[in-house]
Amino acid sequence: MPQAMIQIQVTYTVEKAGRIYVIEHVPARVCKETGEQFFDPQTVRNIQALINNGAKPARMIQAPVQGGCAWDAAPGYGLPVGFYGGDSFHFPVR
Repeated sequence: MPQAMIQIQVTYTVEKAGRIYVIEHVPARVCKETGEQFFDPQTVRNIQALINNGAKPARMIQAPVQGGCAWDAAPGYGLPVGFYGGDSFHFPVR
């Protein structure tokens, strides 16, 4: 049975070179059943350009950092790995 998808804006978070980037209002197709997010290739290029070109952030936030969680050492968990799935990049939500 095909999974129902909705088009919404999400908050995308990624770590690069020890820095955490939070990009708000990112258009994505999201599976209503699993929460998996699918991004248009141009959207991914725009996100990469924001990060790689050092765009000035709209605002700064502070966040607590927790360490030592059991899943930190478990293989297969951590930052999502995107892969190309036809007409979009796929970033599984864990």
